[in-house]
Order: sequence, then C-alpha cells, then structure tokens
Amino acid sequence: MPEHERHEPDPYWTEDLPLGEGQFYRHSYPLRLALHQSSERYYHRQELFPLQEANGTRQYFHAKPYILLPDVTIQVRLFEQPREGVIGDTEAVLHEGARREYVGNAQAWFYSGRDKALVLWECILEQRHRLTNPVEDENLQTIWNGFEQTILSRSKGVKRLYTTSEDIYARPAWKRFLEQHGYQQTAPSVFEKGIAAVYR
Repeated sequence: MPEHERHEPDPYWTEDLPLGEGQFYRHSYPLRLALHQSSERYYHRQELFPLQEANGTRQYFHAKPYILLPDVTIQVRLFEQPREGVIGDTEAVLHEGARREYVGNAQAWFYSGRDKALVLWECILEQRHRLTNPVEDENLQTIWNGFEQTILSRSKGVKRLYTTSEDIYARPAWKRFLEQHGYQQTAPSVFEKGIAAVYR
C-alpha cells in the first residue's frame, strides 16, 4: 500500500524542500523532499573508504521524496435493498485538502573531521514507481540530483563523494547511471567523485 500522511507532519522531518517535477500515475506532480538531519557518533566502523578517524561525529541525513495527492472522501447512502447489484448512491464527494504519498527513500552520512567525505548510501524509488533501467528513470534522476545537492549544501568543506552498488538494479545499468552523475568505480561496490565533478 502507498505510504500516506494525512495529518500534521512528523516532527522527525526537520526540513521540507522542493525537488522539481515528477511523473506519477500518468500525471505531473511537484516533487518535494522531507529531510531529517542529525549528529551521531560512530565507532570503529568499516566504511566504503578508509577512515582517517576511526571514532568521531558524523552528520546523518535521511530523506523521503513525496508528492501531494488530493484527499477525497466519498459519502454513500446505502439502499435498504440492493438494486440490480447496486448497494447505494453517492451522496457527496468531499475534497479535504491533500495528503503526502512518499515515493522513495534516501540516506547519507557526512564525515566532517579530517575525512571531509560524504557517503550517499541510498537513493531509490519505491518499487511501484520504479523503472527497471535507472538510466531511463527521469523521476530517479530528479530525486538523485535534488538529494545530492541538498546534502552537499549542508556538508561544509566536503572533498569527496562516495556511493555504492544498488542491488535492486542490474549492476551494468547502475554503473552507467552513476557515471552519468560523475562517479567512477574504484572498487567492486564503490564509486567515487571529487568535489570538482559536482559543479562541472
């Protein structure tokens, strides 16, 4: 089932940002990003790259791209006896604002000590919205670019970006997708780019 939010936004999300336009359910919708940012300690972790500091503080980013859908309630008056298979009449269709539908998930870490490294760990669409080939998926392109720029702008002094393989896609297709975004493969599951490639 689609993940919806009908009421007040969850305070877990510290920012709400525009991403661009996306195509969902055969319609164009504004894409937005619910973003959480917090500091956390890490201890002797094995990362995608060798850490200069085995212990320290990193910034954790968690984001969910979403679209707003009309929140519609249909009121039905039931017949005392069904009529030719019909159980009632529609009395009213109420439009009660909009509700969020989360369409993907993204996570990243920024190591702000000597490493100054940003790790984009995950950025994917929900299965129901995902194309088989990420290179052809314009929604994924929009979300990836938006999330990457969002976390870069909040990661002071970042020198290098890292990301990893994504097993929901065929590896050659995912490699092509990352190369389109300036990453080069440096190990079997590791892709890297320098900060100069971000702004080229």
